[in-house]
Formats: sequence, structure tokens, C-alpha cells
Amino acid sequence: MTPDGPPLATAAAVIGDREGRLGARSARQMFPGRRDQVSQARQFVADALGPVPVLDEVVLLVSELCTNALLHTASGDSGTFEVRVLPGRSSVRVEVRDDGSDQMPVPGSPDAVAEDGRCLGLVDLIADQWGHFGDMRGRSVFFELGWKASD
Repeated sequence: MTPDGPPLATAAAVIGDREGRLGARSARQMFPGRRDQVSQARQFVADALGPVPVLDEVVLLVSELCTNALLHTASGDSGTFEVRVLPGRSSVRVEVRDDGSDQMPVPGSPDAVAEDGRCLGLVDLIADQWGHFGDMRGRSVFFELGWKASD
């Protein structure tokens, strides 16, 4: 693959949603560890999720997590990052897996004038919940957002 080529891989699978009902569609895609790929990741998530009431918030938080992966982990040093979308009936979980860092992700204060993202403080402010797992060889940072289900 060339540095300006398409994302590395795409996969989708049928999984159970949070309540265990089958049929929710998950999607994941690997991206080269370059800043121009953040917009590609946002578009991937928007396409994978479709029209949901919290789409703008999801896309914003994806941008933050991808930017953090590039700025603070080995993903930004000629690595890769993976975005995974796990929709439920009235919620979505998005995970961004990076190439690892010896630093733990922690929320800071969102800076309204920051050019490089507004840190995990924004994720903490908007997401219903968020967290991370992994280590210096690879870490996933995730968030969940829900909405009132229509009958």
C-alpha cells in the first residue's frame, strides 16, 4: 500500500446488541496512522452507523479519539489505528484501537481554541460512558452514547 492509498482493511459482522438480540451490524476498519485519515474515519463511522439521533456527537468523539491516537501513541509514528462501530437498538459503542503507548489516557480540560483536538475531557463531557483497555503494545479507547428508542 502507498502512503496515499486507501484504508488498509474493512470488515463487518453481525453481532448481538447490548440486550443480546441478534441482528445489530458492527463494522471495523483499519487506517494508516496519518492525520488525513481522521476525516476518513469520521466518514466511515457516519456511513456505518447511518441516521441516528446522536450522529453528530458520535462523529465528533470519533475525531477526538482518532486524533488522540495519532498524537499520543505509536499509531502516529508510521503506525495504524482501527475504528470499530458497535450499534445497538438505541445506543452505539465506538472503539479506537491504537498501536500503544506507555501513557494512560486521562481526561483533561477541553480547550475551546485547541487546534489539535480537545482531549478526552470532551469525550468525558459528551459520552454516556467511556473507558480504555490495553497497554503499551496496543490500547482501545471507547465511548458509548444512547438515545431514546422510538416505538
